[in-house]
Amino acid sequence: MKTKLNFKQSISAALMAAVSAALTNSVLFFIFQKTAIITDDIFVRPNMPMTVLPVIIMSIIPTIIAGFIFFLIEKYTNKGMMIFSILSILILLLSFSNPFMMIPGITLSYGLALCFMHIVVFSFLLFFIYRAINKNIV
Repeated sequence: MKTKLNFKQSISAALMAAVSAALTNSVLFFIFQKTAIITDDIFVRPNMPMTVLPVIIMSIIPTIIAGFIFFLIEKYTNKGMMIFSILSILILLLSFSNPFMMIPGITLSYGLALCFMHIVVFSFLLFFIYRAINKNIV
């Protein structure tokens, strides 16, 4: 018999995913910066090159919000994980256009590096939620 995840389990999974994604994306940011894939001549905000702080923030906040959304979908539907997975994949695919549409003058390699960071967040989120569900099966 499968029981649904409660709020604490959902948010705990999201927090583990958020911390893992933030750490991994921080390391990736510095690797991409050292290999000149992410450069200081492309401004994400006016006259502000990309730093590690927005990478950390954008790895944590959306992941926690997604954990809350998962909880709501899981609570009010019978196929919460399937619906959440499909929704997550659609949002991931839409997020691939964001760097190229929102950052003027971005290079292909810079944009792909940011897209790869989106995949990292997505992967950790689904991994930890699936793990929480599997631990919860009685």
